[in-house]
Order: sequence, then C-alpha cells, then structure tokens
Amino acid sequence: MRRNRVQWLIFLSLILVWVLSLSAQSKIYWLSDTGSTRTFYRANTDGSQIEKLATVLYSDQMHNFVIDTLRQRFYVAWHAGRIYSYSFDGQISEQLLKKTIEKDNKTYGPYALTWHRKSDKLYFSVANTIYRCDMDGSHVEVVFESTGAITDIQIDEENDRIFWASSATNRKQNSTIFTANLDGSSKRALYSGNLEYVLDIKHISLYLTEEHLYFSWGVWGGGYFSS
Repeated sequence: MRRNRVQWLIFLSLILVWVLSLSAQSKIYWLSDTGSTRTFYRANTDGSQIEKLATVLYSDQMHNFVIDTLRQRFYVAWHAGRIYSYSFDGQISEQLLKKTIEKDNKTYGPYALTWHRKSDKLYFSVANTIYRCDMDGSHVEVVFESTGAITDIQIDEENDRIFWASSATNRKQNSTIFTANLDGSSKRALYSGNLEYVLDIKHISLYLTEEHLYFSWGVWGGGYFSS
C-alpha cells in the first residue's frame, strides 16, 4: 500500500511537470484519489483559483489519464480493460472502448494513455502493443509492438516522436525507455534501469523547453524520479 501511494505521488508530480510545460494552457490539473472516489481539480499555475471539476465514482484501479482541454474532457484507462471519457463538469461519462489481450496466462487491458493533438488521436498500450484510435474510441488500429508490457507513453508533438517505457519481464532484465517515429520506425533505447531491485519504470514526462525527459521507477518499498 505504501509503495502504491509513493508511485501515485510520483505520477501526479510528473503530470504537474507535463502541464506546466504547456505554457499556452497556463493551468495545473491534478487528481485527488480517496479509493472509490476520484476528483479532478485545476488551478492557475500560481495555485490561485482552484476549481473542483469531475468526481468519478468507480472502484476499479486507475492506470492512467489524459486531459483534453479542447473538448473539456478527461480520458481514463481503468484496470478492467476499459477507456472512459468524462466531461470536466462530471455530468457526462461514456465508455469509449474495451480491449483486453490474453498473454502469458495474464489478461491485459489499456494501461498507458496519451493524446496526439496534431492527428487528434488517442494512443494507448495493451500489454506490449501500442494502439491508436479516434477520440470517440472508433477506428482502433495497431501502431507497433515493443518488448515487455508498456507502462507509459508520451509524444513529442514538435518532432513527431513517441516515447514509451517497457517493463522488465523478469528480475534479470531491465525496464527500458524507448523512442521512435510515430509509426514505430527508427526505434532506439534511451535508458535502461540498472539497479539491482528496479522492476519497472512507471511514468515518463517530457519537458521539451529544456529537452529533458523525467521518469519514475518502482523499487521495493518505494520509488523516485530522476532526469
């Protein structure tokens, strides 16, 4: 339980870093998680004018979420294999898609999730495969496959490159951050965890103003992030 809380704090910190890098939006968005209830908030970047947005009543584990400021919506990947869309005011919620894969005697659903603004597509991962679809959940297609279950995805809009973290398949292999073109070509590894007890790189965040990539990883008993 303590490790999960630490990882959530790290994840929320990375969300804040990502939002702060979007100078045009000049808003901070964050999530308060009480177990069965999740509430989204936003404020100015100086912390003023805090607004309570949608409250989601759902007992399943949340894997990832993305903010669509154009449509005023949140998109959430849930553990049960579903991606839902919620309006900022919480009045509208809809299931966009449900997708699961059976692999190595395990059931995988959508995990990593991000929005590519240029194409107006959602990119998401299921196990070791990256998919994309329209913002209403239609026209789902495979983009490419990687090694290990994919735990997070980020897109560099300016250079049309995708970054993702793949989990370690066992303790003898390293969790790795990769980058490639949006179609999966020109793939290369950027970083591979080399600590004895590191299992998975959990979350990544791009800060393109300073050309940095931040990431967090899970360690027995806790986690931390570096750049």
